[in-house]
Amino acid sequence: MAGVRLFRARHLADPENYSQAQAVEDYRTQPVIAAFLDNPELEELVGGDPIVRLSDDLEGRVRHAMDSALPSNALLTLDGRWLDIANADRRRYFNDYLDVLPADAYAVRVLYHG
Repeated sequence: MAGVRLFRARHLADPENYSQAQAVEDYRTQPVIAAFLDNPELEELVGGDPIVRLSDDLEGRVRHAMDSALPSNALLTLDGRWLDIANADRRRYFNDYLDVLPADAYAVRVLYHG
């Protein structure tokens, strides 16, 4: 399996003859990546969508990195709800939730072993 860097480098070296869309398509059609895309549950095991790293959408790449930086496996909200943070939408909710907390609120991240 060829890595993201290979396809991105090929595109950057000759963007007129090897488009972004072709780089993404070539990467996606590799058997391992195709299997990954066919099974969304693998995203958590792998650590996110590997295809986002091919994107030229800087805002999207930054958002993906931000959404992956802080969230742990669960979030206890101020109103006492426990939320499972098990996919990209939940990770985005986690960060959006933190962004709107009052300025005097404390955020505590607890890591534990069971």
